[in-house]
Amino acid sequence: MGRMSDYQIDQMETPIMDKCPECDGEGIVYYEVARPQSFTRDIGYLEEVSQVCENCSGDGQVVRICEGCPMPVTLGMGHDAEYCEECENGDC
Repeated sequence: MGRMSDYQIDQMETPIMDKCPECDGEGIVYYEVARPQSFTRDIGYLEEVSQVCENCSGDGQVVRICEGCPMPVTLGMGHDAEYCEECENGDC
């Protein structure tokens, strides 16, 4: 096949990646944990803890999912597309 055919096939198979909404593209989620001073006193402090984002597995990006079905939206539909090729054609 020619280069253009290979390019078009690649665009139809490559999913669009969006910034992860859970970690804002950082790949790490921060949250606070209450740490007591002792068992007999109710005074303590809040410690900020970080962990790898479970939604994107630390990549900071997630696959854009079609609004009409659970299929990924590919680059062949354009960067602003919200529907997969099957839903756009009415086949889904």
